Amino acid sequence: MAARSDPLFLIIAGAITALFLPFAIAFPPTFMEKVAAVVLLLLIAAGVSALILRLRRK
Repeated sequence: MAARSDPLFLIIAGAITALFLPFAIAFPPTFMEKVAAVVLLLLIAAGVSALILRLRRK
């Protein structure tokens, strides 16, 4: 897993989050669905970022 202090991890995860956050907030109709969508977005962004860093190091 990528180190938490790796700036590239934060850059990639932040870019993915910034790109899809408006959609995660705009489309779900209820507040709880919006919260769930944001949490899911953050988990996916962290996973994709870790995967990119792992594949890049091989």
